[in-house]
Amino acid sequence: MDGEHHDIKGSVALVTGGNRGIGRAFARALLEHGAAKVYAGVRDPAGVRDSDVVPLRLDVTDEESIRAAAAAAGDVTILISNAGVGDSGTRLLEGTLVVGVHAGFVETEMAAWVDAPKIPPESVAEQTMDALLAGRAEVLADERSRNAKAALSQPVGA
Repeated sequence: MDGEHHDIKGSVALVTGGNRGIGRAFARALLEHGAAKVYAGVRDPAGVRDSDVVPLRLDVTDEESIRAAAAAAGDVTILISNAGVGDSGTRLLEGTLVVGVHAGFVETEMAAWVDAPKIPPESVAEQTMDALLAGRAEVLADERSRNAKAALSQPVGA
């Protein structure tokens, strides 16, 4: 185990880009695992179609938007950064377990043009929930990501 397990039941989560594709799958999985509240951080809150998810205006490329979201969602205990990467100074990350999730192609609108094997977003989300519960800091969701990780330890040119 990489770290302490993190309970999902009763937690408050924020999923950036939580209104569609893999972000929506993350939001649904968190609720199915008993999260008390799930925020969907999105540029347009009207795009959140699930009534059991709390829309939160958030543009991860805009500092003011990030500050406003952090102030509005100060109760967050789990952050799934699906729409961008925060730096170490991002208030949304303070005191939050960080899990790196790696996947090849995922069955979403973004990868619709790709003619290659894809993993369902629900599978990525469920593997991430398992990692949170077990305290693992990394998810290698499919064969493509496991192969890429293994290749990193190989000598150059191997």
